Amino acid sequence: ALRVFRSRGMWARDWYHSAISFHFGLALISLLPVGFLFVQQVKLLLFGETVIEQYTNIRERKRCKDKNITFRNIYDYGCINNILVVYGVTRWLHQQHPSGVWSDERGV
Repeated sequence: ALRVFRSRGMWARDWYHSAISFHFGLALISLLPVGFLFVQQVKLLLFGETVIEQYTNIRERKRCKDKNITFRNIYDYGCINNILVVYGVTRWLHQQHPSGVWSDERGV
């Protein structure tokens, strides 16, 4: 009976370490895509773009490069200012209302 108890104890201990190793492996594997998404979002934040604008700006950069024109995103204020704008530290009128025309309560 003592021998069976020891073998069960060893099995339980091995199973516990295997489960810990498995969960650690899952955490490392999930770190790769989450890290990639984090880097992608920080890049978009620093350049003042959304995902859709990024793809549009890539096409525009290629088009302007073919015509030897310098392309500049109109919402790119520089890395520091982009962060300040996103977190609401600075509020500029031309970002909220680029045309300078204020709308009424209905949004018209």
